[in-house]
Amino acid sequence: MVGRWPSRWPNSAVSSNALNVADAVRARRMTRAFSPEPLDPEIVDDLLDLATRAPSAGKSQGWHFVVL
Repeated sequence: MVGRWPSRWPNSAVSSNALNVADAVRARRMTRAFSPEPLDPEIVDDLLDLATRAPSAGKSQGWHFVVL
């Protein structure tokens, strides 16, 4: 059953959301060319705020961010 979501949750929101996440993971790509345009500092602040709200193992919250 590699590559398929288990069928034990047919027609459920969990199954639908899980498939969307699986599709997103499969479609991700490495970016090696970046736009020279700077980001709005407010966007960077919002992204960092969201990142700090991510779950961590044992609530260790051992994040380190580097913004270039």
